[in-house]
Amino acid sequence: MAIVRTKPFLIAASLKKRKQILETMQFLNCSQIEEIESKKKEDVSEIIKTISDMETKAEKAISIISKYVFSKNSMKTIKKVKEIEILKTTKKEKEKNNDIIKIVLDCKKKIMELEKEIEKINIKNSFLKNYVNLDVPIKNLKTKNITLLFGEINSNYEKTYNEKFLKIKDIAYSEQIFRINQNSAIYIIYLNKFEEKVRKFLNEIDFVLTTTQFEKPPKEEILANNKKIKEMQRKIINLENEIKNNSENLESLKIFVDWLKLRREKYETIKKLIITKNVFLLKGYVNAKYLKKLEEIIVKEYDSHIEVFEKEQESSPVFFSNNFFVTPVENVTKTYSMPSKNDIDPNPVMAFFYYMFFGMMFSDAGYGIILSFACLLMLCFKKINKEKKESLKMFLFCGISTTFWGFMYGSFFGDVIFTFSNMFLNKNLNLAPIWINTTQDPLTLLIFSISIGILQILIGIILKFYIHLKEKNLKEAFFCTFNWIVTLLGIELLTSNFMLKSDVLAMTGKLLVLFGLVLTLIFSGYKNKGIMKIVGGIINIYGITSYISDILSYSRLMALGIATGVIANVVNILASMAGKDLFGKLIFILVFIVGHLLNFSINILGAYVHTNRLQYVEFFSKFYTGGGRLFKPFGIHTKYFEFFKK
Repeated sequence: MAIVRTKPFLIAASLKKRKQILETMQFLNCSQIEEIESKKKEDVSEIIKTISDMETKAEKAISIISKYVFSKNSMKTIKKVKEIEILKTTKKEKEKNNDIIKIVLDCKKKIMELEKEIEKINIKNSFLKNYVNLDVPIKNLKTKNITLLFGEINSNYEKTYNEKFLKIKDIAYSEQIFRINQNSAIYIIYLNKFEEKVRKFLNEIDFVLTTTQFEKPPKEEILANNKKIKEMQRKIINLENEIKNNSENLESLKIFVDWLKLRREKYETIKKLIITKNVFLLKGYVNAKYLKKLEEIIVKEYDSHIEVFEKEQESSPVFFSNNFFVTPVENVTKTYSMPSKNDIDPNPVMAFFYYMFFGMMFSDAGYGIILSFACLLMLCFKKINKEKKESLKMFLFCGISTTFWGFMYGSFFGDVIFTFSNMFLNKNLNLAPIWINTTQDPLTLLIFSISIGILQILIGIILKFYIHLKEKNLKEAFFCTFNWIVTLLGIELLTSNFMLKSDVLAMTGKLLVLFGLVLTLIFSGYKNKGIMKIVGGIINIYGITSYISDILSYSRLMALGIATGVIANVVNILASMAGKDLFGKLIFILVFIVGHLLNFSINILGAYVHTNRLQYVEFFSKFYTGGGRLFKPFGIHTKYFEFFKK
């Protein structure tokens, strides 16, 4: 369990062997290629763009086909192809795959256009249904002698409309067609010679002209529109069937996408190389585990030169190598920062505290069982990549920890056993806590939370002490770190004494705190001169306030742990308030499911955020520098399949 540091290397080889060397290195997946600053490079940006565009279209085609066809392999893990040689076949079938992609994308484009057109026609039909009793076209007409206008008025003007129209009824005819919400649709016919009077009337009633025009009466227009919709739907079915007919090519397209990904990665690597007329130079970092194999292949098989630099560089990328329990939390550290040259791997220590803290804050056995089961189910049946798989493993361990602490606190969906037995069985069954009832004895939980927090901070300072020793920085180790180890150990004993009630423990704790502060006073100002050594020591003693602040941050373990259980209890109380009859029991089930789902969602987010915060702010700050680079090897990074040779 450690940080794996890579070794820098340089390869000089014949340009003719570039393709074979790069493909071999890509298959080995053991080296990160670095860019070399030089003008002697091959411009492959257009090739990369072409491949990326092709890859995007292929992915889109796969997504379209998958929506129309149920895949029997959708719940299986990543499929393995026995022979990597299949990629050579894919290269030959490039044009065929491009034709399939074009057909699928064209079909989908036409389907979307037809669906938009159907949507427009349906909007027209919705408008026309209001005029369905009208036996003339909805069309504003103006002939030599008369004008016909369709429009709407606000219902507030209806009274005005009825009163004002009486004045012009001899020169015009108007009728209300329908009324929707606040608007009334009307039409008006009048002689053109009276247009000025009619226009004045229309302005007074706030008449708004209908801009939508139809050549046929509404009933006929709706029938014609429905006929168009049926024809378009028939075309959509034919286009969908054409897409479905390409389902047999789905696997071929997925292999094609993976082939494109490999090609793109290869050309992105070529962009980093120095290219001359006959030779190319490649610089990078290699996983030491594969160093001998790489040297053997480059020198013996390709008759090329490779130089490996034994001295580790400051910028050398690193990666972690841990067991199944620790690996899932590596992403937490990666999100924060990769370790620098002098850092040690924080994950083995962090893993234990991470799972513990998450469980203490989520703190309900029922929620823990659901979380663990959901993660197990997805790990067994869902097709997921390695990174997501590790995240699921992390939440699986967090779920197990949550279940443990839930039973320790006596919380299983809050007090659902008591509520359920009282509601459905007329009994008073209860789940007794194995250790502590958090609502009745929060002080004990607070002391325990603080004690665990001091322990993690203490371990962080011990790791800092170890790093100083490793760097042979003895003064910093003993004068500025060891003193705080002693002080915090004393505080830990004093805190534990609140629960254990031991005079020996209390006295030992006091002596250690006093001894630690004396060491701080005398030695921590060693960098200063004369009397300033003591002044520096006094100032450094003030540093204990920052440790106290960090320690108090761990009180959130108590606060969130209690909150989860209390909210769960409130949900159960609300669920049982409707009574014990059949209706009340149905309400109980509904409120129980919705309430606990909300509580689960809110508190799992809180537990995750605050667990990360405790690691980043309180733990890492004590010893971890960060600023390193993650090792990203040039390799076979595919989406759908894993390729390997016999």
